[in-house]
Amino acid sequence: MRANGVNVAVAARRPGAVDFAVRFAGSEFHRLQPVVAWDSTFAGGRVSGTFTIPRRVFEQLRARRAVWPIAWDAEDYRTTWLVPERLLLYAPLSEPDDRWEARLVIDGKPVEFRKAYTAVRAVRSTFVGFYADVSLLEPDRPYRFELELPPLKPGQFRGLYFENVEPEYVSVIVPPSP
Repeated sequence: MRANGVNVAVAARRPGAVDFAVRFAGSEFHRLQPVVAWDSTFAGGRVSGTFTIPRRVFEQLRARRAVWPIAWDAEDYRTTWLVPERLLLYAPLSEPDDRWEARLVIDGKPVEFRKAYTAVRAVRSTFVGFYADVSLLEPDRPYRFELELPPLKPGQFRGLYFENVEPEYVSVIVPPSP
């Protein structure tokens, strides 16, 4: 079987269908790529792990900035959903309280973890979680993070996700190993 010009082995045959495994080139990275997935039992405290950001994510953000060359000001950067050429690490919360504090450390260094609001200004009823601008991180290298959250109800922390990344589709298939 050939897929996009690459020979691939048949993995299984069934009535009316043939399955074959294909691996596309590049690292998988989705819109709202999870760093920490939602866990219905997590009730706040510390969560840690690693993440790597592919170079193509930064290229996508640079291309967006070139197509939409808006002169954002300092006030715009304080609004969660403005300046879409930023790569944000976003921690949404259910039934949040903007009196809460959270702390994010990446590779042993504290990172500004701002309160996220759906309003242009900090309006308590529009608080939705926390975010960090991680646009200055380097591509294609692993980072270690620690996130400290206040005590929460189980499932209130909805996860930790990268924001402002759009889906990209590739057609290059990695040839199978011999």
